[in-house]
Amino acid sequence: MDEKRASRLRLLVYLAVALYAILVIYLLSGSAAPWSTIWPVRGLLGFGALFLAILSHEYLREMRKLFGQPFMTVHHVLAVTGLYWSFCTRF
Repeated sequence: MDEKRASRLRLLVYLAVALYAILVIYLLSGSAAPWSTIWPVRGLLGFGALFLAILSHEYLREMRKLFGQPFMTVHHVLAVTGLYWSFCTRF
């Protein structure tokens, strides 16, 4: 993987993590009962993990070099985490 593409992928991951952190802080700070906002935030993070699992399929070689694990391991960890967070929430 060339250095320009790796830095772009790293920037995309950092941006996604920062946006989720800002969103979580915003949702938890405005509520009178912060525990009531945990479930929607957890579902939102789950859908974000599923999106990253889908997006990771485009970068097979880069994911292996970035994480040092086989692609399928990283992909399935993201997918299972996303499914758990998305569908094992309280409605």
